[in-house]
Amino acid sequence: MELHQPTLTAIPAEAVGLASTRSSVELSFDSPTRPRHGVNRPRGFSRLAFGPGAIAIAGMLGLLGTASACGMPDGSDSDGFGTFASGFTDGTGSDGEEPSDAEADDTAGDAGSESDSGDAPTSGDDDGLLDDGGEMDATGGDGNACLDSEYAWTPVRAQLVFVLDYSGSMSTGFEDLDGIWSTRWAVLHDLVVGIIAEHGSRFEFGAKVFPWPAPPTGTPDAACAVSPQLEAPIDPDGDALLAAIPTPGSLPLGQTPMGKAIDAAGSALLAADPTRPRALVLIADGGVSTSCGPTESYEGMALKLDGWRLHEDIQTFVVGVGVISSVAEELESLTGGEPVYAPSDALQLQAALDDVVKATASCEVQLDESPTADALIARLDDELLDSTSRCLDRGYRYDVASATVERCASACADYLDGAALLVETPCHEGCARADANLLS
Repeated sequence: MELHQPTLTAIPAEAVGLASTRSSVELSFDSPTRPRHGVNRPRGFSRLAFGPGAIAIAGMLGLLGTASACGMPDGSDSDGFGTFASGFTDGTGSDGEEPSDAEADDTAGDAGSESDSGDAPTSGDDDGLLDDGGEMDATGGDGNACLDSEYAWTPVRAQLVFVLDYSGSMSTGFEDLDGIWSTRWAVLHDLVVGIIAEHGSRFEFGAKVFPWPAPPTGTPDAACAVSPQLEAPIDPDGDALLAAIPTPGSLPLGQTPMGKAIDAAGSALLAADPTRPRALVLIADGGVSTSCGPTESYEGMALKLDGWRLHEDIQTFVVGVGVISSVAEELESLTGGEPVYAPSDALQLQAALDDVVKATASCEVQLDESPTADALIARLDDELLDSTSRCLDRGYRYDVASATVERCASACADYLDGAALLVETPCHEGCARADANLLS
């Protein structure tokens, strides 16, 4: 980047009525002001007071590097940038009084001769000032590096299918979070509503209900019925899922044909986007009904789930609502050795679902553009994160090819707990410091 050197023009002290121990030095350099966090600062010529000329020159040259690095694009000219003068504060003499007519004439004459010799910018359309002395357009013309320095992004949505038990035992009494007596199905339904409301922006949810449609009482074949499709296809619209599953006040009926339901959920997840996280979450209050057919065996279900987990990277979670220990051990065969959640009340069920969602959620975001790695930094709330290649330590990892930023280790956990992510250019922080220094 070309460094724009300041133009130093000495003006005799007596021309502006200053003591002989002081000199007035006009310092002209390229330094637009920049918007930060949506606040547009005016651009144009600024007048600042610095004290003795030598101190002013040293201070301004120190700021020049930051201002040039953050404010000037490569190969740009000086249009739209300002001039700073030291030695006076508001156009008055050093004693704060208005200059005399003679002093004003002398100063004007000096300025005119400087303009004629080309040492100072002339007024007009190309000098970076509006003709009426007003503010410059904050967009700043051609390519200020610190404008629009926050990158826009969207969350990478994980894909999760709830496999929901709607068998007759789900009508068993169960206290909700408020201590009101309800049913297992009603409590589960309301907790799924809460999960969608809290985490909907990070997920595409789907749902498979079993048995479904609800069988008439006394019809064994219908009690094992499971359709091969999801009741709620994988979709970012959580309201569609809630509209597709039974209401919290409905009465569950039938047996527990979870094998058929797992087949339907697995087929949907295999057809989903393999570049994003995929997970199957089985929630049941009892063991499989082996009488519903050959698909209903733990060995057969475990074989399918293990294959999807190992070869398709589809995670599996099992939540046994109020199950006894022997049933929990049977259900554990479906998780690849991971523990089964076995909540005995609504609060534990809520915590189990929250854990499952956080274990499934993606900590990646997709940028709307593809900057180079050295043109990007990431923050979590007010913390500047370190870049990491292995994503084993707290920090972030940026993949240039896919333009995705991933929070790593504890930074991921904090993000899922609600910490705010900011992805910006490295110049963003430096320009803010330059603004603060210039105005101090």
